Amino acid sequence: MTRPASTAPLAREFDRFLFASIGLDRNGLPLSVVSALARLDIDPWHEASELNLMPREAATNRLALLLARLPDHPSVHQDPAMTAGPVIALLPLHLHGNAASRAAVSGVGTETNSPAALCGFLALMVLLMGAQLFMASRLPQQHLDAAMPVSRTVATMVPPPDLSR
Repeated sequence: MTRPASTAPLAREFDRFLFASIGLDRNGLPLSVVSALARLDIDPWHEASELNLMPREAATNRLALLLARLPDHPSVHQDPAMTAGPVIALLPLHLHGNAASRAAVSGVGTETNSPAALCGFLALMVLLMGAQLFMASRLPQQHLDAAMPVSRTVATMVPPPDLSR
């Protein structure tokens, strides 16, 4: 049994990029990025995510090379780099041009077990425990007696063992 090429859900954040018009096909119909990549037998969503992680110039060059490979699409071949530049700007990370956001998406520099996070968690736990102790000390004695475990009263009802043997 063969598995499908991709079982991941389609990423909607790439829609502006993938469905952008990049010219006309040989029949004069609009050609989008998704249809161009599909004609090259490239998974459009995978390619979009790869391009999204690249620096803008490298992503533009890659897309221009892919567009230049399209057969029989004269309007795209006029200047693939001029076509690719504005389309690459539609990728989510290239909209902001922020290297920090690019690192966050790729997982670079996002250490979840950092010492600062651990210290913050421990400080929060100490604060919560302190608040509970403070609230318990403010309760009247009758509330504390009512909260005592029943085992203390049960223990007084059990006769002591016979030690005379």
